[in-house]
Amino acid sequence: AKNGDCTTGDFVWYPQYMGEYSGIEVEVKTSPDSSTKVKTTMGDIGCGPFSFAMMANMLLPQEITPIDTMKIAIDTDSIVLGGSIGTVLTKNLAEHYGMEWEKLDNSSTEASINDINKHLKEGWMIETAGGGSAPYTSGGHYVGIRGIDSNGKWLLADPGHSEDVSQQPWDPKDVVSA
Repeated sequence: AKNGDCTTGDFVWYPQYMGEYSGIEVEVKTSPDSSTKVKTTMGDIGCGPFSFAMMANMLLPQEITPIDTMKIAIDTDSIVLGGSIGTVLTKNLAEHYGMEWEKLDNSSTEASINDINKHLKEGWMIETAGGGSAPYTSGGHYVGIRGIDSNGKWLLADPGHSEDVSQQPWDPKDVVSA
């Protein structure tokens, strides 16, 4: 996602599994095509809305919290009991906040890294998902890529691990490998 003005605010880390938002109950559909709803917590399903909120705080002049992004995700059927729904979440949140968004090249590891680097250098922030070792989880996890440092390493917006994961630079291959 990118804000046309490219306003850059402070990075605010929102922890998914602890803190003020993790235990808030929400009601979501059991699947995209179902009308059945169940209660769960923001912490259990919120990695997409949490990571998007972290990046939105850097791109927009107003405070965006996981409560804000979770409500939009639920209202637009972008999240279900299993978690966020692919690019649908990013598209719906970006459009809600008046941001540009586009799907990036994920045809290969090299293509992904090149496309993400190009976009980061242009002021974009990236919402991505994967499964495996940190920064992801074995069950799948969304993280944001919020910047690139002078050594070509990426800075993340990861709500599911300690704040250190978001503060340390990551080798792009370690992020896209999942």
